[in-house]
Amino acid sequence: MEIINTQEVTDELCANPEVANFFTRERIEQITVKMIDALNEVLGDEKVAEVTFHSDDQMFFDLNNNCIHIGLAGMLQRMIQTFFSIYSGGGSAYVYNETINDVIENALIAIAAHEAGHRVIDLNPLNCGISQEEWGQLGISSLANSVMDCRDNERIKKVHPDLKTPMDAAYEFCFGPGGNLDFGHYIDHRLKRGYPLRMGEFDGAIIHKWAHGVPYPNADSVVVEMLKKHGHILAEISTNPKFYPGKNPGKLEVKAKATAVYRAIAALHNGDYSKELVERDKENQKIHQSITLIALAENPSLPINEEFKRIIEDKKAELSGSLKSELEGAIEWQEEAKKEYDAKHPTAPKIQEKIHEAIKETSAGEVVPVNEKEEKNPQKNAPKVNEKETIKDYFDVLGPAVQIETLSTELREWLKKLFDELQKKSEQMQQDQLSEILKELMKDPEKLLKEIEDILNEKLRPNTIPVTVPSHKDLEGMAGKKLANPTDNKNAKIIPSSNGVVPISKPLTIDNREFREIEDWLDENFDMTEMIRRWQAAIKIVTKTGDRLTDEPTGSIDYQEYVADKRDSAAGIKTSRKYFIDDSERQHPMTLSLLWRTQNVKLQDSLKMALFLLRIYSAAGIRKYLNLELIVSQHVDVKSDEENPSPVPVIFSFNQDPNADYELILNNLKALNGAGGSSISIAQDATALRVQRERLLTRSRNNAFAIEFWDEAAFEAGSANPMQDVKNEIAKTQEALRGKAFCFVLGRQTPLGKNVVESYGEGRFLAEASTVNMLKYLDIVVRCMIQYKDNYSLKIKEMVKRELDIDL
Repeated sequence: MEIINTQEVTDELCANPEVANFFTRERIEQITVKMIDALNEVLGDEKVAEVTFHSDDQMFFDLNNNCIHIGLAGMLQRMIQTFFSIYSGGGSAYVYNETINDVIENALIAIAAHEAGHRVIDLNPLNCGISQEEWGQLGISSLANSVMDCRDNERIKKVHPDLKTPMDAAYEFCFGPGGNLDFGHYIDHRLKRGYPLRMGEFDGAIIHKWAHGVPYPNADSVVVEMLKKHGHILAEISTNPKFYPGKNPGKLEVKAKATAVYRAIAALHNGDYSKELVERDKENQKIHQSITLIALAENPSLPINEEFKRIIEDKKAELSGSLKSELEGAIEWQEEAKKEYDAKHPTAPKIQEKIHEAIKETSAGEVVPVNEKEEKNPQKNAPKVNEKETIKDYFDVLGPAVQIETLSTELREWLKKLFDELQKKSEQMQQDQLSEILKELMKDPEKLLKEIEDILNEKLRPNTIPVTVPSHKDLEGMAGKKLANPTDNKNAKIIPSSNGVVPISKPLTIDNREFREIEDWLDENFDMTEMIRRWQAAIKIVTKTGDRLTDEPTGSIDYQEYVADKRDSAAGIKTSRKYFIDDSERQHPMTLSLLWRTQNVKLQDSLKMALFLLRIYSAAGIRKYLNLELIVSQHVDVKSDEENPSPVPVIFSFNQDPNADYELILNNLKALNGAGGSSISIAQDATALRVQRERLLTRSRNNAFAIEFWDEAAFEAGSANPMQDVKNEIAKTQEALRGKAFCFVLGRQTPLGKNVVESYGEGRFLAEASTVNMLKYLDIVVRCMIQYKDNYSLKIKEMVKRELDIDL
């Protein structure tokens, strides 16, 4: 990982008097190193090409170039201001610089870790079963991002406990004055003055409750009630390890758990969240926009379109005296609130002037963008206004929102009807008759609120290039485009050496409930993190030098094993310890081929076994050194070179992109079990064994292993004795691979007859009915095959006894 631009950013910080008052160059350089260490710790196997430091206060991943952008200069300066305000009580008390130094250092380390955590465990919801339409609903993305933030932080504190203190400092900053999650300040200032959205408050309250145990102060009563009602669900999906991956997680685990979280969030959003918060926000926003439009039309200093004014006057004439007085009171309150706000925020009046200029300029002629070269405005002396800039600040013209709940039901209904009529009339008017500002204010409130939600999400979610969590704006560009789904290709043919899609008319899919049940079963019966660690350790022993221990005398001896063997022999202890080192296959990758003959095995057991392997194989440290493929003895008809149909077993190669292909593999395994009447044929077992052997022999036979899963039956078209054909092929495989083949017979507690055992070879055969035990045995068998070149079966017995306390 290359570190770029640290010297330039450090120089810039040291030249800043405010920063120099708190930090020495040496301390800034130490902080930089600690941030990099935190990134490395959390990223684990997810390595990045480079980390680049910048002057801004942005932190994001550039996925195109696999690099991290760290806006250290801007972020550090913001933290100085925030923590000084917190610790000095706004300047009223003295605070030691060292106190601020330490807490800023911790906060910067935590923010780096937090963003790395997102990189490791988060996925685009559109790749987790959430449709574009569903993600495009108002409120769901900000709700999801709040929960995902809590989930990311919870995982870091549990999986990386040394980062707990830094994480606490980061949240002190985020909720401090001007921090990213200072929601009171955010709603008041960042979103200018519009209606304080309940959904935004709820999203902030989720994070505040996670960090501090309570909602943030002065939270809306509706928000507090919603938290009481659904707090247990939010706590479950953001803090329970069932919903966040472990350390160095595989892609399949990441996807499964992200999908479960997104589905739980969607269920909450589509229920009470939408009903109690989103719908109220939409209604209140419409009322607020309506009041503002009336106020603008009544402002004599603004040349508002006459037809627009007339519509408002005609509607107002319908009001009773009391309702008219109530409306005037609301407008008057809004005007006074504007003045008070402008006094507190010196930049606001300037923006207000820009907006007024935009309205005046539109009425006089045509708005001219400031970057347009040609002069088109007939009023040559009028100032040019970049209206794109003013439109994004339209909340300044809306002004502080009247508390909608204080208005009478009659007035609220009248304001909503007025807004609907103005919208209808505005569509009929010529486009050049209304200023852009008025057009913005008459937009559908939901569209405006979606723009606000995108701004909120920028604060909650790290930026990525390209975007991994689409905003409403992103979704507009994706409208009508369908995401690529590997299971959609119904006409693909399955051929050796490639992943394929089972060509049936209605592909079967694993639904989320079914997938979670299998995941839960694995988590209940296995420590998958420990399983992955064991496989990685076995591979590391071999790949560190490329050597394997062997019984064949060589010029190299593992002296520790040699001494231990002599000591045990002298004590009368018989061992199978190996001490010669075979280095003939140095640095060659390993290939493991599994033949799945499971037509009579329950579908759920097949999926459990497949998911077990997929979870382990998804770890980068394993995938790098071990090629894994699955051959299923059912076949499809594909064209051979002679143009005649040729039976070919279904072959899945795992070493593709795990995120895309694991779901494909599981769905196709399921489809194989339910593919009656399609082009899937009856099992060709001897053929499948022959294909497996031939494929393995194209690799190095010393680094190739075969494992067969059998269910006590055999089929081979045109064969009078298919089981004998199978035994013959297994014997050939054992000979060709120098004994590196093992067989599990499923569905039995007792071994089969002597002849069958001899076909597989002594010590290379297990019969097992329990799926849990079979997988425990499989784990041991694979690790022994990897570590030992020959006679590994004796090691299997030893390891089964030691780890499982079972005598084979």
